[in-house]
Amino acid sequence: MKPLGSKLPSILKQRANWLLELNQHLYTVLPAEFHSHVQIAGLHRSLLTLEADSPVWAAKVRYQGNDLARQLSVKTGLTIKSVKLLIQPKKTIPEAVKRNPLTISSHSAHQFESLAKSIKHPDLKRSLLKLARRGDR
Repeated sequence: MKPLGSKLPSILKQRANWLLELNQHLYTVLPAEFHSHVQIAGLHRSLLTLEADSPVWAAKVRYQGNDLARQLSVKTGLTIKSVKLLIQPKKTIPEAVKRNPLTISSHSAHQFESLAKSIKHPDLKRSLLKLARRGDR
């Protein structure tokens, strides 16, 4: 007998493909404007779980719950008695934040410049002078 771990990827693939197919059936009974906002999360026994990307879309689907369950049952041959909705907001990638260049006061710039003149370590001196150039002059 093969260990369960060797079968797991195959089982997961089959389940994912089955859910994708079920999702396609869902889209044949839902209006087109719902397609990018609602998807099937799972089916356990006779409970169909759907994910909506906002409470607004969840409410719109909830109004169609019984009809949706009946239509999907007829279309797929599965027994679907009820529909549960979860809200799963879409993940967005934040845009890069444009930062203003950092500046320091002219007094601070002068202090860094003076300090740099008294430092013998070349890297530290270079860094202090670089900071001094950030001053508003």
